[in-house]
Amino acid sequence: LSRIAEAATGHLRSGTYDGLVVGGIGVAADALVPYLHPSIRSRLLGVLQLAPQKVTPAEIQTRTMELIADRAHQHAEDAVTEFREALAGRWAVDGVEPTLRALSRGQVRTLLVDHDAQVPGFRCGAGGRLSSSVAACRGEGEPSPIADVLDDAMEDALRQRAHVAVVRGAPAKRFDRLAAILRFRAGK
Repeated sequence: LSRIAEAATGHLRSGTYDGLVVGGIGVAADALVPYLHPSIRSRLLGVLQLAPQKVTPAEIQTRTMELIADRAHQHAEDAVTEFREALAGRWAVDGVEPTLRALSRGQVRTLLVDHDAQVPGFRCGAGGRLSSSVAACRGEGEPSPIADVLDDAMEDALRQRAHVAVVRGAPAKRFDRLAAILRFRAGK
């Protein structure tokens, strides 16, 4: 198990992998976990119980994708909970325009996006700031129309190394289409 853990550590440290899924038989499936270095253990996406004689590569891929989707859903729910707590102390903003302003200032730590929302908008000509209205771009050059400003906001957030949580279902109703947890506190 220690040799397998060393090999996994080597692969993950090479930077070509986002995470690790461990698979095995019954309760032995997670026997490898204690052997993993703590920095690698934090990148563990989950453990799958497999039947080695019967499992196919397609089943492994399907179950891994389900595991990743479940983890993303949990991350999104956790981000919404953190957002609601941070909002009271002005460590978060809610709504499309306030969030886009925070994003243009490099203030966003975690961007929350309602999966089912779509908001047409504009990219202001001079600085490239995003806005949901032409009027907000006044004095910033010719605005370019964008089919969905939320998609561009996600791209901008990732370029700024912010986390992005795409929220589905009921948790998405706890904010107005676009929200952010901030790196530094919002003004009054």
